[in-house]
Formats: sequence, C-alpha cells, structure tokens
Amino acid sequence: MLNACYLGRTREHGGQREDLASVFIEEGAGAVIASPLPVFEGMGVTLGESFYQPDTWPKYGATAEIFLNVRLKIEKEFRGTSIWPAWMMLAYHGNPFAVMPHAPASLVPVQVES
Repeated sequence: MLNACYLGRTREHGGQREDLASVFIEEGAGAVIASPLPVFEGMGVTLGESFYQPDTWPKYGATAEIFLNVRLKIEKEFRGTSIWPAWMMLAYHGNPFAVMPHAPASLVPVQVES
C-alpha cells in the first residue's frame, strides 16, 4: 500500500505508465493500493488502519474487495466534510483477485479443480 503524498499519483507518457505503482506491478507485485493523500491526514489514517482490520475483509479476502470495503467506509465517514471528494482519488492497480500474502487461511480462496 502506497499511502503517502504523491506516491499514489499515476501518469502516462508515450502510451506507457511512469509511476511508482506501475513499477511495483512490473516487478511482480500482485496489486498496489495507492493514495495521493498525506499519510497523517484523516483519510490516509483511516485507509492504513482499516485495510488490516478483519471486519473489512470479505468472504474470500481478495485485496480489491477489501479495498472497496475500506473505500466505502471512508466515503461514509468523511461525507459532509471539506475533504470528502478526495475519497475518489484512492486507487487500486493490478490483479483484482490478488490475495494478501499474510491473510488468514479462512480468507484465501479455495482452488476448484475441474
């Protein structure tokens, strides 16, 4: 998770991405969650803390689902504040089915053989 000023920004030049999130993915990361907000700003703190709380984990533990749950929590928590529109800048990049490497076994999807 990139949770710091400007590290979560993305940019494209000449048809190719040139940002830190894309570098992590190119080097093998399954997914990157990026926030362009300051880490100690309220939304940044909520993102960092909530992502690792089991109550935000869905049945199968895919990081994209966890991210969507946390983003919804942030949207509700900050609704009506001056920073509310910033929740839309929280971004998920990469494999939507990626699972956190240290997720409890109960959250890891079962592989079904056909």
